[in-house]
Amino acid sequence: AEEETPSVAQLCDQLYNAKTAYQAAQTLLTRGEEALPKLLGIVGERGDDIAARGWAMSVLAHHGDSAAIPALRRSLQDPKEQPIVRLWAARSLLILGQIQPILQISQSGNASPSLRQAITKILSKSGPEVGPALIEIMFSTHKNDAQIARTAAAYLGAKGIDSPANRRLFLERLDGPKPRQKKTWG
Repeated sequence: AEEETPSVAQLCDQLYNAKTAYQAAQTLLTRGEEALPKLLGIVGERGDDIAARGWAMSVLAHHGDSAAIPALRRSLQDPKEQPIVRLWAARSLLILGQIQPILQISQSGNASPSLRQAITKILSKSGPEVGPALIEIMFSTHKNDAQIARTAAAYLGAKGIDSPANRRLFLERLDGPKPRQKKTWG
């Protein structure tokens, strides 16, 4: 007898069970657009069971679905949201190539120092393309939070500063704003 393929709804229900969540997430990745509405619904849920939200965010991000970006941004930017959910949202946005909302939240007063530190660590585990974001974090937070600046600086020293564009941005930020040149009329 053939095993019946679980529906998207059944698979999404399995995200709430620690024993079945990983396999359900893997299977949901193969369902694509069919799973989008249900996964977005889980991302927007409030309640005590937050693990399913993390799984849903991860599936959406790894599927590469840009339709998830607004919901992920809302979760990231909501100061009433649980910090771990905000962190999952940041990680998912990074997977989707959305560095700007992560940079904005890490520089705002809307994130606790521990969330900013965790976001900086997520960024630092990415490729050189996040170098500019880390440079901005380093220079925007170093006066208020030395640990975040150290994390960003360590990454840049290890591998992120090796591009000419990152070197140039770093030096510009280090030097500060340039005085405006007066135009002379000849």
